[in-house]
This record gives sequence, C-alpha cells and structure tokens, in this order.
Amino acid sequence: MSHTDLHAKTENLVKQPAASKQTYNNLKNGSSKPTTADETQTLTSGPRYCTVYKGALTGSHIYERMHPDGQTKALRIDGPADGFFALNNLGTIIVVSGKRTKERGPGSGKLNFHSYGGTQQKHESRSNYEYSAGDDPEKQALNIICYGDVIEDAKGSQRTIKASKIMIEATGELYLKGQNVIIDANGGSGSIQMFSANFEQTTSNKKEIVKGQLMKYGVSEETTIQFDPRSSVNVVTPGHVNHKVLGDYQQWIGGAFQKVVVGGLPVPPLIKTRDNVYTVKTTGPQIYQSTAGIAQVATGSVSVTAGGAFSANAGGKASLTGGSSVAITSADKIDIIGVGNVKIKGALIYLN
Repeated sequence: MSHTDLHAKTENLVKQPAASKQTYNNLKNGSSKPTTADETQTLTSGPRYCTVYKGALTGSHIYERMHPDGQTKALRIDGPADGFFALNNLGTIIVVSGKRTKERGPGSGKLNFHSYGGTQQKHESRSNYEYSAGDDPEKQALNIICYGDVIEDAKGSQRTIKASKIMIEATGELYLKGQNVIIDANGGSGSIQMFSANFEQTTSNKKEIVKGQLMKYGVSEETTIQFDPRSSVNVVTPGHVNHKVLGDYQQWIGGAFQKVVVGGLPVPPLIKTRDNVYTVKTTGPQIYQSTAGIAQVATGSVSVTAGGAFSANAGGKASLTGGSSVAITSADKIDIIGVGNVKIKGALIYLN
C-alpha cells in the first residue's frame, strides 16, 4: 500500500488525541510539506492499492485497486463503518451499506434515497432485485407506499407473480380486464371460492363442463326468464332426473305437452318397482279437466280399480263399446235408469 508523508502525518494525528489544534491547522493549511514523492509498492501475489484520501474524522478511505492480472481494477470509497461504494473496470457501480446490528440500533445498515423531483430508472437489460425480511416481526421483505396511481406496463410481454399466497385487497372496486381471462386452480385439482351479496353475469354464450357433482344450497328463489321465442330449455342425460318438492308444483304450458315413456331399465335404476312403466300416485283426489276432450288409447288392456265409489258423468252422450264381450258385475244391485226410453238389444236376451 502506498502512503505519502502527508498521509502518514494525518494517521499520526488521528492516533494522537492530545495533539493541539494549531498542529492540525498547520497541517491543514499546508505548512507541512512532504519531503519525498508518493511511493507505491508492487505485490506479485496480491492486488495493488493506491490510496487517494484517508479521512481523519470519519475513518473513510478512498483508494484504487488493481488485481495481478492487470485488467481487473476498481475505485472504492470505504466507510465510515463497513459500507462502501465502488466503480470497476467493467462499468459496474456497487453500493453496499453497512451491517445492521443490534448494537448500532434500528437505523443501522439502511440505504436511503429522498428525491423531490422524482426518480427515473432505465435498464437496458435484465434487472434482478432480492429483498429479505431480516428480523422484521411482520416478515415484510418489501413494503411500498404510493400516494397516487400505480401503473405497470409490460410492453407485449408477460407479468408473472409467484408466491405461496397472493392477496389483492381493494377498498373500493377490483377490476380485471383482458382479451381472455383464465382462472386455473392447479390444473383443475384445486378449488375456487367466491363470496358476494350479489353476483351478476353478462355473456353471449355460457358453457359449463362439470365432471363431478353440481349442487346448490340455500337458494330461496330460482328464476329463468327468456325473451327470445326461439329459446328452449333442454335436459339431456343418460342418467336420472329426480325432483323432490315439499311445496306445490305447478306448470303452465302455452303450447302442447307430450310425455313419451319407453320403460327401459337403467343401471342402477332410480325406481326400484317396475311393474308399470308410468305411474301416478296421489294421497288426495285427482281431476283431469279439459275444455275440449280427453282421449285414452291403449293397444292392450285398460283396468280401472276404485277402492271406494266410482262414478262416470257425461254432460252429453255417453257410450260404452267393446270389440268383444262386455261384462258388468256388481256385488250388490244394479240400477239402469233412463228418463226416456230404455232399449236392450241382442240376439238373445236372458233375464233371470
């Protein structure tokens, strides 16, 4: 390391606290002149150093450094403390603050910037930033406060945020906008939960692919309103459709109503008893009312069984026709009453 006589005297001044102010002032004013020129020492096995300045009050040190290869070199400013500033032959600027220790206090080791005119940064290549929470009890490695809007613009590229947990909190409105918005919960193996007082969707087409179960809880009212006369509601399933309604069930159909029951046997079946293909059961009376007519046609037999009284009333003409024999049997009497004439016609009439 090279030392001028002035440097040596300065170091001696620092080591001698009893030195008078007059001695320091004489040295400062140049009354003490070096007697020899600056000397350098060449180290074959280590870097070469050239001291430019040593601070007597702060212990700071400005010096040049060159490694044995003759190419690697830097200008450094060290101190006070253990922070330093360096510029090397590659054009790299290095700023390192001192260590943060308990003895130095909470303000130690900080790197502070305060600009009244703003800060502009432009990097021509990739930039890497690394932050550590240190001994922060809240484990905050990076805390940014902005008194205004924040805009990040990745020109024609991608913005990626990675963390084990990401929280976006908006005290007002949260707005997501994109040409295509994709929410992926671990490739379909995770879950998505949404909580809101009102949920509104506006779309031209909607498609849901549910590979498991689709279930709704606590729906006080469900309404589907369609204004297009060409609209339709279709349920196509190879499985079952099951409605359980504790209240009333009402249908109003402006067009025709048709049911086609094939009676196939699904596996597993929802209806276990399969004596009949179509069954209607009520615990109260049934009424079939039509302003036109009611026709029941069966290619097989028709059986009507009543556990109590059975009556058939017609406001007009009534007829009973059988393609083969017709039998009327009663465990009690049979009354045939006609206000007009009563005709009984047959090839042979037997009266017992």
